[in-house]
Amino acid sequence: MIMKTFESCDDGVLGDLKGCNTNCSGSLPGFICDNSTPSKCKSICGDNLVVGDEVCDDGETDGTKGCYSDCS
Repeated sequence: MIMKTFESCDDGVLGDLKGCNTNCSGSLPGFICDNSTPSKCKSICGDNLVVGDEVCDDGETDGTKGCYSDCS
């Protein structure tokens, strides 16, 4: 897969599943993606959004409010 010039994010999946939005214009809320081809995306622990492989995200990463510090 080669990222087209108008794409800023392409995770190789059609649809909003792995981090990039459907039109490849950027990452979905709660994800950060790099510019590799395909884009590698990971969830942002501590942003109060449960996405990707996160089980819990209470908005903190210190493990004091209820979720573990790694959002597991």
